[in-house]
Amino acid sequence: MPRGGKRPGAGAPKGNLNAFKHGKNSRQYLRLLELTSQDPETSRLLAKVARGNRRQHKRNVADARRIFDGIIRVLNERRVAAESRTSEINRTPSGRPDTPPHTSG
Repeated sequence: MPRGGKRPGAGAPKGNLNAFKHGKNSRQYLRLLELTSQDPETSRLLAKVARGNRRQHKRNVADARRIFDGIIRVLNERRVAAESRTSEINRTPSGRPDTPPHTSG
């Protein structure tokens, strides 16, 4: 049975949960929410899981931010070092910029 679309093999691969995660309008998802909301214990358990997921997400975002900040810092340090090397190369030993030699003519 085709998974979706007209071509063979079209659609999400087996086991892909994107439709479940983002399919807030799907009939199965709505039915599951109805059933779980009727049981207080299940509702509390799902709320606990959701809180844990939010905490983990915040930790993941903070970790990613630290990693990207470190990458940006290293790239900036490299850029500054490269600019410094370039400016040192363009200076004469006396520290003055190169000027064309004066020729009398």
